[in-house]
Amino acid sequence: MGNIPIIIGVDEVGMGSPAGPMLICAAAFNQKDRFNPYINDSKQVPEKMRQTLCWEIHKNALAIGVSHVWADYINEHGMNGSWNFCVRTALLEVFTKLFKAGYNLTGYNKATSYGAFDRFDPHDRIIIDGPMKKDPNQFIPKELLHVKLVMKSYADRNFWQVGAASIVAKVLRDGMMVALAPQYPEYGWEDNKGYMTDKHIFGILQRGFTHIHRRSWKINIKPEAKEAFEKFPDNFERWQQEFNRLVIQNKMKAKQLTLPL
Repeated sequence: MGNIPIIIGVDEVGMGSPAGPMLICAAAFNQKDRFNPYINDSKQVPEKMRQTLCWEIHKNALAIGVSHVWADYINEHGMNGSWNFCVRTALLEVFTKLFKAGYNLTGYNKATSYGAFDRFDPHDRIIIDGPMKKDPNQFIPKELLHVKLVMKSYADRNFWQVGAASIVAKVLRDGMMVALAPQYPEYGWEDNKGYMTDKHIFGILQRGFTHIHRRSWKINIKPEAKEAFEKFPDNFERWQQEFNRLVIQNKMKAKQLTLPL
Protein backbone atom coordinates (compact mmCIF):
# COMPACT_ATOMS: atom_id res chain seq x y z
CA MET A 1 0.00 0.00 0.00
CA GLY A 2 3.12 2.21 -0.01
CA ASN A 3 2.00 4.83 -2.56
CA ILE A 4 -1.52 5.19 -1.18
CA PRO A 5 -1.79 8.07 1.31
CA ILE A 6 -3.35 7.76 4.74
CA ILE A 7 -6.55 9.79 4.91
CA ILE A 8 -8.16 10.58 8.26
CA GLY A 9 -11.86 11.41 7.93
CA VAL A 10 -13.46 13.38 10.76
CA ASP A 11 -17.14 14.06 11.41
CA GLU A 12 -19.46 14.94 14.28
CA VAL A 13 -22.95 13.99 15.33
CA GLY A 14 -25.23 15.59 17.88
CA MET A 15 -24.13 19.19 17.41
CA GLY A 16 -27.69 20.37 16.75
CA SER A 17 -29.40 18.25 19.39
CA PRO A 18 -30.56 20.07 22.56
CA ALA A 19 -30.10 16.90 24.61
CA GLY A 20 -27.36 14.30 24.80
CA PRO A 21 -23.69 14.34 23.88
CA MET A 22 -21.87 15.74 20.91
CA LEU A 23 -19.61 13.00 19.56
CA ILE A 24 -16.79 13.16 17.03
CA CYS A 25 -15.13 10.25 15.24
CA ALA A 26 -11.83 10.27 13.37
CA ALA A 27 -11.14 7.26 11.15
CA ALA A 28 -7.89 6.58 9.27
CA PHE A 29 -7.66 4.55 6.05
CA ASN A 30 -5.02 3.86 3.40
CA GLN A 31 -7.35 2.40 0.79
CA LYS A 32 -7.92 4.19 -2.51
CA ASP A 33 -11.46 2.97 -3.07
CA ARG A 34 -14.29 2.61 -0.60
CA PHE A 35 -14.59 -1.01 0.51
CA ASN A 36 -18.37 -0.82 0.63
CA PRO A 37 -20.41 1.24 -1.90
CA TYR A 38 -23.05 2.05 0.74
CA ILE A 39 -20.68 4.10 2.89
CA ASN A 40 -22.01 7.66 2.81
CA ASP A 41 -23.17 10.48 5.04
CA SER A 42 -24.77 8.65 7.98
CA LYS A 43 -28.02 10.59 7.50
CA GLN A 44 -28.35 8.99 4.06
CA VAL A 45 -27.90 5.43 5.36
CA PRO A 46 -30.77 3.41 6.94
CA GLU A 47 -30.32 2.60 10.63
CA LYS A 48 -29.98 -1.19 10.22
CA MET A 49 -27.40 -0.76 7.49
CA ARG A 50 -25.42 1.69 9.67
CA GLN A 51 -24.99 -1.03 12.28
CA THR A 52 -23.53 -3.46 9.74
CA LEU A 53 -21.34 -0.80 8.14
CA CYS A 54 -20.00 0.29 11.53
CA TRP A 55 -18.60 -3.20 12.14
CA GLU A 56 -17.11 -3.28 8.63
CA ILE A 57 -15.55 0.17 9.06
CA HIS A 58 -13.84 -0.90 12.30
CA LYS A 59 -12.51 -3.96 10.49
CA ASN A 60 -11.01 -1.96 7.59
CA ALA A 61 -9.77 1.18 9.35
CA LEU A 62 -6.12 1.58 10.32
CA ALA A 63 -7.24 3.41 13.44
CA ILE A 64 -10.38 4.98 14.90
CA GLY A 65 -10.56 7.68 17.55
CA VAL A 66 -13.72 8.85 19.31
CA SER A 67 -14.39 11.71 21.69
CA HIS A 68 -17.60 13.08 23.17
CA VAL A 69 -18.79 15.68 25.67
CA TRP A 70 -22.05 15.95 27.59
CA ALA A 71 -24.27 18.93 28.31
CA ASP A 72 -22.31 20.18 31.32
CA TYR A 73 -19.14 20.58 29.22
CA ILE A 74 -21.08 22.20 26.36
CA ASN A 75 -22.81 24.58 28.79
CA GLU A 76 -19.42 25.69 30.13
CA HIS A 77 -17.32 25.81 26.96
CA GLY A 78 -19.89 26.42 24.23
CA MET A 79 -20.25 24.49 20.99
CA ASN A 80 -17.08 25.84 19.38
CA GLY A 81 -14.91 25.00 22.40
CA SER A 82 -16.55 21.58 22.70
CA TRP A 83 -16.02 20.85 19.00
CA ASN A 84 -12.35 21.89 19.20
CA PHE A 85 -11.79 19.64 22.22
CA CYS A 86 -13.47 16.60 20.68
CA VAL A 87 -11.72 16.89 17.30
CA ARG A 88 -8.34 17.31 18.99
CA THR A 89 -8.92 14.35 21.32
CA ALA A 90 -10.21 12.02 18.59
CA LEU A 91 -7.32 12.89 16.28
CA LEU A 92 -4.78 12.39 19.06
CA GLU A 93 -6.19 8.90 19.67
CA VAL A 94 -5.84 8.10 15.96
CA PHE A 95 -2.27 9.45 15.88
CA THR A 96 -1.31 7.36 18.92
CA LYS A 97 -2.71 4.17 17.38
CA LEU A 98 -1.03 4.83 14.04
CA PHE A 99 2.30 5.59 15.71
CA LYS A 100 2.17 2.38 17.74
CA ALA A 101 1.38 0.44 14.55
CA GLY A 102 4.44 1.93 12.83
CA TYR A 103 2.76 4.46 10.55
CA ASN A 104 4.40 7.86 10.07
CA LEU A 105 2.23 10.55 8.57
CA THR A 106 3.89 12.68 5.92
CA GLY A 107 4.17 16.45 6.13
CA TYR A 108 3.17 19.07 3.62
CA ASN A 109 3.79 22.73 2.82
CA LYS A 110 1.35 24.29 5.28
CA ALA A 111 1.27 27.57 3.38
CA THR A 112 -0.61 25.94 0.49
CA SER A 113 -2.34 23.03 2.19
CA TYR A 114 -5.24 24.50 4.11
CA GLY A 115 -8.56 23.85 2.39
CA ALA A 116 -7.09 22.44 -0.83
CA PHE A 117 -7.85 18.95 -2.11
CA ASP A 118 -6.55 16.85 -4.99
CA ARG A 119 -7.67 13.25 -5.35
CA PHE A 120 -4.29 12.32 -6.80
CA ASP A 121 -2.28 14.08 -4.08
CA PRO A 122 0.21 11.51 -2.69
CA HIS A 123 0.38 13.19 0.73
CA ASP A 124 -1.38 12.02 3.87
CA ARG A 125 -4.20 14.32 4.93
CA ILE A 126 -6.95 15.04 7.39
CA ILE A 127 -10.41 15.79 5.95
CA ILE A 128 -12.95 17.35 8.32
CA ASP A 129 -16.62 17.86 7.55
CA GLY A 130 -17.45 21.53 8.04
CA PRO A 131 -16.50 25.02 6.89
CA MET A 132 -12.91 26.19 7.21
CA LYS A 133 -11.79 27.55 10.57
CA LYS A 134 -9.10 30.18 10.99
CA ASP A 135 -6.72 28.56 13.45
CA PRO A 136 -6.00 24.79 13.16
CA ASN A 137 -3.89 25.05 16.34
CA GLN A 138 -7.15 25.14 18.29
CA PHE A 139 -8.34 21.71 17.17
CA ILE A 140 -5.43 19.84 15.56
CA PRO A 141 -3.00 18.21 18.03
CA LYS A 142 0.59 19.39 17.66
CA GLU A 143 1.62 15.88 16.56
CA LEU A 144 -0.49 16.31 13.40
CA LEU A 145 -0.04 19.99 12.54
CA HIS A 146 2.39 19.04 9.76
CA VAL A 147 -0.27 16.95 7.98
CA LYS A 148 -2.28 18.46 5.17
CA LEU A 149 -5.68 19.68 6.41
CA VAL A 150 -8.83 19.91 4.28
CA MET A 151 -12.10 21.29 5.66
CA LYS A 152 -15.21 21.23 3.46
CA SER A 153 -18.94 21.41 4.06
CA TYR A 154 -20.69 18.15 3.11
CA ALA A 155 -17.38 16.30 3.16
CA ASP A 156 -19.29 13.32 4.56
CA ARG A 157 -21.10 13.04 1.21
CA ASN A 158 -18.07 13.68 -1.00
CA PHE A 159 -15.28 11.71 0.73
CA TRP A 160 -16.06 8.18 1.80
CA GLN A 161 -13.49 8.31 4.63
CA VAL A 162 -15.48 11.13 6.23
CA GLY A 163 -18.73 9.28 5.56
CA ALA A 164 -17.29 6.26 7.37
CA ALA A 165 -16.42 8.44 10.37
CA SER A 166 -19.96 9.86 10.37
CA ILE A 167 -21.47 6.36 10.44
CA VAL A 168 -19.37 5.27 13.42
CA ALA A 169 -20.19 8.51 15.23
CA LYS A 170 -23.91 8.13 14.55
CA VAL A 171 -24.08 4.50 15.68
CA LEU A 172 -22.20 5.22 18.92
CA ARG A 173 -24.20 8.32 19.86
CA ASP A 174 -27.54 6.71 19.00
CA GLY A 175 -26.58 3.82 21.26
CA MET A 176 -25.90 6.23 24.13
CA MET A 177 -29.31 7.87 23.76
CA VAL A 178 -31.13 4.54 23.50
CA ALA A 179 -29.36 3.41 26.70
CA LEU A 180 -30.49 6.60 28.47
CA ALA A 181 -34.09 6.37 27.30
CA PRO A 182 -35.42 4.00 30.03
CA GLN A 183 -34.22 6.45 32.69
CA TYR A 184 -36.15 9.29 31.00
CA PRO A 185 -39.12 7.58 29.31
CA GLU A 186 -41.13 10.79 28.86
CA TYR A 187 -38.78 12.24 26.25
CA GLY A 188 -38.78 9.49 23.60
CA TRP A 189 -34.99 9.45 23.22
CA GLU A 190 -35.03 5.86 21.96
CA ASP A 191 -36.57 7.29 18.77
CA ASN A 192 -35.56 10.97 18.51
CA LYS A 193 -32.03 10.56 19.98
CA GLY A 194 -32.38 13.91 21.76
CA TYR A 195 -33.60 15.97 18.81
CA MET A 196 -36.75 18.09 19.09
CA THR A 197 -39.63 15.89 18.01
CA ASP A 198 -43.19 16.31 19.29
CA LYS A 199 -42.59 13.57 21.86
CA HIS A 200 -39.52 15.34 23.17
CA ILE A 201 -41.36 18.67 23.38
CA PHE A 202 -44.23 17.04 25.26
CA GLY A 203 -41.77 15.49 27.71
CA ILE A 204 -40.18 18.89 28.37
CA LEU A 205 -43.59 20.44 28.96
CA GLN A 206 -44.45 17.63 31.37
CA ARG A 207 -41.17 17.14 33.23
CA GLY A 208 -38.98 20.11 32.38
CA PHE A 209 -35.30 19.89 31.46
CA THR A 210 -32.87 17.26 32.73
CA HIS A 211 -29.11 17.42 33.26
CA ILE A 212 -28.84 15.75 29.85
CA HIS A 213 -30.26 18.91 28.24
CA ARG A 214 -28.01 21.78 27.17
CA ARG A 215 -29.43 24.42 29.46
CA SER A 216 -27.18 27.13 28.06
CA TRP A 217 -29.13 26.85 24.81
CA LYS A 218 -32.25 28.87 24.24
CA ILE A 219 -34.55 25.93 23.67
CA ASN A 220 -37.71 27.55 22.37
CA ILE A 221 -41.07 25.84 22.72
CA LYS A 222 -43.68 27.15 20.32
CA PRO A 223 -46.59 29.06 21.91
CA GLU A 224 -49.00 26.65 20.21
CA ALA A 225 -47.35 23.73 22.02
CA LYS A 226 -47.80 25.45 25.38
CA GLU A 227 -51.38 26.41 24.60
CA ALA A 228 -52.23 22.84 23.60
CA PHE A 229 -50.54 21.54 26.76
CA GLU A 230 -52.88 23.64 28.92
CA LYS A 231 -55.78 21.66 27.44
CA PHE A 232 -54.20 18.20 27.33
CA PRO A 233 -51.33 17.93 29.84
CA ASP A 234 -51.67 14.15 30.29
CA ASN A 235 -52.52 12.88 26.84
CA PHE A 236 -49.78 13.01 24.21
CA GLU A 237 -51.93 12.04 21.22
CA ARG A 238 -54.61 14.66 21.94
CA TRP A 239 -51.96 17.27 22.72
CA GLN A 240 -50.22 16.53 19.42
CA GLN A 241 -53.47 16.87 17.48
CA GLU A 242 -54.28 20.17 19.16
CA PHE A 243 -50.74 21.44 18.72
CA ASN A 244 -50.80 20.71 14.98
CA ARG A 245 -54.28 22.25 14.66
CA LEU A 246 -53.14 25.47 16.32
CA VAL A 247 -50.03 25.68 14.15
CA ILE A 248 -52.09 25.33 10.95
CA GLN A 249 -54.69 27.77 12.23
CA ASN A 250 -52.09 30.44 13.03
CA LYS A 251 -50.39 29.97 9.65
CA MET A 252 -53.71 30.53 7.89
CA LYS A 253 -54.35 33.66 9.96
CA ALA A 254 -50.90 34.98 9.10
CA LYS A 255 -51.53 34.43 5.38
CA GLN A 256 -54.85 36.27 5.59
CA LEU A 257 -53.16 39.24 7.24
CA THR A 258 -50.61 39.47 4.42
CA LEU A 259 -53.18 39.32 1.60
CA PRO A 260 -53.70 42.66 -0.19
CA LEU A 261 -57.01 44.36 0.45
